[in-house]
Parts: sequence; C-alpha cells; structure tokens
Amino acid sequence: MSPFIHYLSEADALAYAPQPAEAVDLAERALRAIAAGKVTLAHHVVKSRPATGLSAIIGIVADGRADLAGQKWVSESPSAGVSAQLLLNDPETGVLHTILGARGLTGLRTAAVSGACVRALAPAGPIAIVGTGLQCRSHLRMLEALGHRDVRVAYRRQGSGESVRLWAREHTPQIRLELFGDLRDAVADAGTVITMVTRGSTSAHIEDAWLRPDALLLPVDFAHCIGGPIAERAELVATDHPQTYEDVRAHGGLPGYPAASMASGAALDWQRRGGRIVIQNIGNAAGDLLIAEVTCRAARDAGAGVHLAR
Repeated sequence: MSPFIHYLSEADALAYAPQPAEAVDLAERALRAIAAGKVTLAHHVVKSRPATGLSAIIGIVADGRADLAGQKWVSESPSAGVSAQLLLNDPETGVLHTILGARGLTGLRTAAVSGACVRALAPAGPIAIVGTGLQCRSHLRMLEALGHRDVRVAYRRQGSGESVRLWAREHTPQIRLELFGDLRDAVADAGTVITMVTRGSTSAHIEDAWLRPDALLLPVDFAHCIGGPIAERAELVATDHPQTYEDVRAHGGLPGYPAASMASGAALDWQRRGGRIVIQNIGNAAGDLLIAEVTCRAARDAGAGVHLAR
C-alpha cells in the first residue's frame, strides 16, 4: 500500500481531463457496462436543509477493460451551486488512493452521457439547451466535438444569455448559437431538447404541444422542464440506472413519470419508429470513474498533483 494519497485539485483535474469526444466514448462505455450488468452502483441522497442536498454515489466497474471502485460525493444548494469530489479506491483492498476535485469533471461526464445519447439517437434538426450554467457550457463543448453546429439556448435573464454568447464565441466558435428569451420558440422544431435548469425552478415548464413528435428529450434536471405527461406519452423512456430511477420515482422526484423501459446503454441501439424518446440519466458513478481514471493516469504521467501522507 502506498504511504500517500494522490490529490488533484479542481484545476488539476480539469487540466488533465479527457477531451469531450473521448469523454463521450467513455460515457457510452459506462452506459453499456451498466446495461450489461458489469457495474455495481449505490446512490444515497440526504438533505441538510430543505434546498440543500448531499449525494453519495458509489460505483464498482468491471467491464473487462477496467477494474475500478470509488465514490462521488456531491452537494447542491441554491447559494453555492454544485460541489463535487471523487474518491478512488483499490478494488482489491478497498484502500483509498486518489482524491479529485470533481465539479468540472461532473459537468464533463454529464455532457458526455448526453453526448452518447445524442450521437446514437438524435434526429436531424437544431439542438435546444434550456439553461445557461456550467452544464450549458459543458454541453456546448460536447456538441461542437460531435460536429453539431445549430444550437439554441433558452435563457431566463438577458445577462445570463449574453454571458453564454460571449463564452461560446471564444470556446465553441464552430457552433452557430441562437439565444431565445422565449422557451417555446427555443424548443420549437428542435430535434433534441436538453434541459438543465436549477433544481427547484418552476419557471421553465415545457408543454407537449411545443415539441416535435420525434424529439429526443434529455432532462438533466429531472422533471423540472419535461414533465410526467410528456414522458408518459413517449415512445421510449430510458434511464442510465433503472434502480436509482425507481428510487427517485418512489420518493417523488419524477412525478408522473412511468417506469423506464430499459437502461440507457441498451437504448443506444434502439431502432427509432418516429416517436419521442425521453432519457433520464439520473447520474451514475461508472462514467465518473472511467473519466477519472483517464484523468489520473494523465496527471500521474505529467507529475501533477500533490501527495498527501496517510
């Protein structure tokens, strides 16, 4: 056992993280491993305050190419947003060997999981993003890497929309970005709609009639924008981890949502018949672990990070 724990700060983790296209490949691998039963997951959520949640997401991946174990510890609140750390353990001994700042990696992983679904299932047409925060930027990077060019972003405040425009001009110049203050206009005729408003928001509800009948819907924010009636009428409802999905449903986190038909990893091979697809990727540690493993290897090779005495 090493006498040290390798620590990567938030900045270190982002500096050595995989590029978006590679992250999409890793996310797809994670989704397929979950669907194939090669991942063990546990997801526990508690609240320290009515609007502040703490999540422990534990994962073990044994997909034939990796043997990984670890936990992501996440907090989310209206005042501080999302904070995350990843703890990596030796799967044989259980001993902790690496700690990473993981807020940025969480954004990368979330966008990469969406990217795997977009790559496999998105119909032709513009892609609409609802929300302007960290996840919006991560998704813009991912969409540019996958070759998508026509992207719309719906904003609530003019200032936040303009901030995204300026950021995208510098960081994702190949994307033809359109900003919409009206949510209905943003999602009209969009082939894919990805929603990522702040948890607890009630100001971005999307009506069924606004959406294309064949749209791919990726509600990163659970049911805040894409409500149960839309999911109930979808051709397919899938989720990254069916057990976690059912736990969230049982505790009222997805009001009106039906049971999922299959895991997202299996849905990647779904033969579309023209109806809507709703994919609720709740969040799973498998994608985090695969992305973190690549990040840590690159950082170790570069001599980055700090060694903490046990």
